[in-house]
Amino acid sequence: MGESPAGYAHTAKTAEGYATTALDLWTYPMMHILIAARAHGLLAIDGPCGAFRDAELTAAWAHKAAAMGFDGKQVIHPGQIAATRAAFTPSQAECAFARRVVEAMRDGAAAGAGAVAVDGKMIDLANLRIAEQILARAAE
Repeated sequence: MGESPAGYAHTAKTAEGYATTALDLWTYPMMHILIAARAHGLLAIDGPCGAFRDAELTAAWAHKAAAMGFDGKQVIHPGQIAATRAAFTPSQAECAFARRVVEAMRDGAAAGAGAVAVDGKMIDLANLRIAEQILARAAE
């Protein structure tokens, strides 16, 4: 699970052998990696952005991987660390929402409810687990 298949970076529009955009064509293989990792209880780590001098592309790929649910992303250059870390670090708004979810579910459970509403959204046990993961990542 920790490595990209051969040809992974050779199926997109390339410049000097590096993918030049975070194209949607990556979604399919990335989902396979993610689902396989989850099915086997493994961390899902996305491959690196080969265009290490392109800060915008590095950030875009990192945000895509984080949004899809990957646990992390490989980097191949120190210049990629900050953008990648930022993509996988929950924002203050995400943390605030996660805290509201945890509190609402705690109060709902005390009242015998299996689901509650937070900010106009239906929240249940699956959302609680996600909120707890967000808060755990923020504490790292």
